[in-house]
Amino acid sequence: MSRRIPKSWHSYRKRNWAATATLVIGLPLTFLISIAIKGLLGIQSELLLLGSLLLWAVVWAWLAIRIARWPCPKCGVAWLSNQEVRLGAPRACSKCGLGLYDEP
Repeated sequence: MSRRIPKSWHSYRKRNWAATATLVIGLPLTFLISIAIKGLLGIQSELLLLGSLLLWAVVWAWLAIRIARWPCPKCGVAWLSNQEVRLGAPRACSKCGLGLYDEP
């Protein structure tokens, strides 16, 4: 049973999904598109792959920064600021203690 997510967190959730999809789907898709273009146009250059990977990296970095700078719904401070990156660690605002998907 999934719990209801407050409206104040919908923007964060959309940003998180976009960044995750860009990482998980976008990287392999970048390789596939580069290989397809190389096959269709007959371009024998590693610069095509490098350029497409650079474009993917810029898009993914922009999306990741949007998540990192997302304001806490309760206090307005960047919600992910000053948090250690640990797998399975409970996420909470470092200033006001608001947990992930909690009501403000």
